[in-house]
Amino acid sequence: MKLIRTRPKENEEESITISVHEDSEKVLRIIDILERSDELMVQLENETLKLSLTDIFYVDSVDFKTYIYTEKEVYTSKLRLYEMDNSLPKTDFLRINRQTILNLRKMKSVATAGGGRIEVTLVNGDKLIVSRQYAPQLKERYGL
Repeated sequence: MKLIRTRPKENEEESITISVHEDSEKVLRIIDILERSDELMVQLENETLKLSLTDIFYVDSVDFKTYIYTEKEVYTSKLRLYEMDNSLPKTDFLRINRQTILNLRKMKSVATAGGGRIEVTLVNGDKLIVSRQYAPQLKERYGL
């Protein structure tokens, strides 16, 4: 696959054209990245804010409420976990158990946790468990 990059003239709008014979998984991932927003609307107390996806460490669901964990704050979202899973880019986020989605860019290390599970340590020191059901996806992605 050849990549061609050109610069538009000053008065021209920026655009991206993808020319392929058929949609491969790689092409679909690129399109997915380009089409998704890099921000998420979240709630903190009585305020609705825009949160950059790069600030998210993980998303957790408890008692039908969705919580978004960052380095310093815990936000809530009106989206259900499955809706959040569908809206986050698959290149950076991975479902690791029934109630948690992990930002893979915030991973520091992994260790076996027994029973086919994996323990992930995040850059802030938090530890999360990847269930047996989701462990193969993490292993495949990182060649573990």
